[in-house]
Amino acid sequence: MNREDLQGQWPCVQWFANEMQRELNANQHKNGWETLSYRWMLNRLRQEIGELERAVEMRKDVVSEAADVANFAMMIADNFLCKKENSEDA
Repeated sequence: MNREDLQGQWPCVQWFANEMQRELNANQHKNGWETLSYRWMLNRLRQEIGELERAVEMRKDVVSEAADVANFAMMIADNFLCKKENSEDA
């Protein structure tokens, strides 16, 4: 899907969310992130940032690597939100 095909106030956000989903789908065979520690996910986020830096330098796979970075940030936020909601319910 091209950014130009999207409507709304932030078509680039919709486009990028689709790219994130594409990366998640490609890794669907892996287990979810619900049980991963923050330390592990933050370490993976740093690794993915390094991969994004190299992709930018090489001008190759930038969108895919940026989506990987965003997905790890999303996983951290999702786990934080779920744990916060669960602790408030207790």
